[in-house]
Amino acid sequence: TTDPESLGWKSAAVNLSDIAAMGGAPRFCLTALGLPASLAVEDITAFYRGLHACLRRHRTLLVGGDTCRSRNGLTICVTLLGSAPRRKVVRRSGARPGDLIFVTGTVGDSAAGLGLLTTGGKGPGARVPGAGKRLIGRQLRPEPRVAWGKRLAGSGLVTAMIDISDGLASDLA
Repeated sequence: TTDPESLGWKSAAVNLSDIAAMGGAPRFCLTALGLPASLAVEDITAFYRGLHACLRRHRTLLVGGDTCRSRNGLTICVTLLGSAPRRKVVRRSGARPGDLIFVTGTVGDSAAGLGLLTTGGKGPGARVPGAGKRLIGRQLRPEPRVAWGKRLAGSGLVTAMIDISDGLASDLA
C-alpha cells in the first residue's frame, strides 16, 4: 500500500517523531538498507527522494549508512541523532497516575488511511473524496511533531511525552 517515495518519507518521519517526543532537535540520520536483487534502482532512488524530503523539512542531514544485498526482501534501518538542552529533555518516565493526557494530532487518521488503502484506495493518486485523501496522506506521509515537541519541552508545562505512532492504547501503559 506504500509507494517507495512515501516509504522513504515514512522511514524518516517515524524516527523524527521519536526525537520530537523528547523535546529534541533532530540533527543527523544514518540509514542501512538490505536490498533484494529484484528491487529496481528507480525504487531505491524514489525511497531516498522521500527520505531526503522529510529530513530537509526538519533540517536533518543524512550523514551516512550502508547497503547490502538481502535474500529476504527489503530491510530498512534508520538511526536518527538529535540534541536538546539537558534540563529540557522530557522523558516518558515522568508520567504519573492522575496526569492529564493530550495529543497534538488527530488519533486514528493514519489507521483510517490504511483502511482506505487496503479496501480500494490505490496510493497517493487514488480517487477518494477530500477527507479520504487527507487520511491516506496521514498514513503515507505522516508529519512528525518536531516543532510541537520543542515548544512543549521548552514550556516546562509537561512532565512526560511519547510518540504514539504505534497507537495510543498500546503506548498508554
